Amino acid sequence: MPVTAADIIAAANFRHACKVYDPARRISEDDFQTLLQSAVLAPSSFGLEPWRLLVIERPALRQRIAEQAWGAGAKATECSHVVAFIAQLEPLLSPDSGLPQRIFRERQRVEGEALERRCQHFEHFAKSDFALVGHSRAFYDWACKQSYIAMANMLSTAAWLGIDSTPIEGFDLESMNAHLAREVPYNPEHYKLAVMVCFGYRLNEPRPKTRRTLEEAVQRVV
Repeated sequence: MPVTAADIIAAANFRHACKVYDPARRISEDDFQTLLQSAVLAPSSFGLEPWRLLVIERPALRQRIAEQAWGAGAKATECSHVVAFIAQLEPLLSPDSGLPQRIFRERQRVEGEALERRCQHFEHFAKSDFALVGHSRAFYDWACKQSYIAMANMLSTAAWLGIDSTPIEGFDLESMNAHLAREVPYNPEHYKLAVMVCFGYRLNEPRPKTRRTLEEAVQRVV
């Protein structure tokens, strides 16, 4: 059966930042794999996918997230699953690191002159267009943007599946990243925490959405 416009809007209305999760309900492994796959299939700049997904299952670590992340982070011990995105940093993403070139060649299977052109385009982008090279925070922010695209795919997919979600961005970034890097572990010179998100099932129905109208939010340029 084809998806209708009404189906799409219904899923968008279903999705909200869940405030209270039902700790007794778990997401099936099949549905969770679908959520993960929706992140993997998300678009990213130059197709570099500059992030990794950490599925946080360790109870002590989820408790630490709940204690350190104010607001939404408290849901980490109640929800079914917690996912953290860690973004790649300049030492990995720099045009001179060799990693982008390997991704273009080995993962994207670009060869010959096309490979040379893509490498040149990325180098110009990183060094000139967006002026990322030499600015570690700028590289991190750019990689975080790609992480958020992947997270948005997961949030939308979750809504389609009737699964609730809560993005988590309220936390002490440096402290939380240092703790995750020790616990997981990962190299904090190569990766840094971007955002976290809870998934599960609501215990209570949310209040109606409050949003701008289309007329307030959209400007047509003709």
